Amino acid sequence: MYNPDLKAIPSYSYNGLREVEMLKQIITMSRDILFGQIDHYKAEINNEADLQLHFSYILKRVGELFEFGIGHHLKINLETPFKTKSILSKSDSSRSKIDITLEWYGSTSKVTTCAIELKYFLKEGLREPKNRYAVFCDLKNLEEYVQNSRQYRMGYFLMGTDNPHYVNQKTYSQGTKDFDFRHNTIYKSGTELTYFSRNNTFKALSLIKDYHFLWKKVSNYFFLDHFLYRTYDKP
Repeated sequence: MYNPDLKAIPSYSYNGLREVEMLKQIITMSRDILFGQIDHYKAEINNEADLQLHFSYILKRVGELFEFGIGHHLKINLETPFKTKSILSKSDSSRSKIDITLEWYGSTSKVTTCAIELKYFLKEGLREPKNRYAVFCDLKNLEEYVQNSRQYRMGYFLMGTDNPHYVNQKTYSQGTKDFDFRHNTIYKSGTELTYFSRNNTFKALSLIKDYHFLWKKVSNYFFLDHFLYRTYDKP
């Protein structure tokens, strides 16, 4: 007679997930929903503001689905002010505004936070070399938010474009070739990158983490994303 031991069957519970993993699941699921809506023409993204508003709306709805306990809650802020003692490459000052910030109130007493930076470039824009520099500035800012200042537990970067020049261009100009995030390229921690403008002035920066850039094609668009964690926090 078949008589299984019910006590031996593992119990299902989200309580086994660390809060940083829970928040990553919310972001990843929201990203996949965003991509699905774009792929099936349910969402039209014409600029970075559209991306910010639509993605934050999806994050809010998905976050609500993850509110299993009474204290579970996802708080979302747009254009969150940030101040540090360092000079940020993006603004050339000690201040910036973060596109989206998340605060996840989970089963622990601590709040798990995430800073999100977005980029959205269309073919009609004529700033392609400067845009590539701006992407690395955003990654540099995320490192400041997460690793250096430690004001955020994790970071997330999301970029969209309809211009394959960012994705698989054969070569870049000599003055901007360092700023390369084409598909399957790798940036090694500490590598100094130099951006030379048309008037022969230059700016240099380096990142403290390794990056492997992997793109996804969504309908007529391409998307690149990347998570950043504090050194000891990677899920």
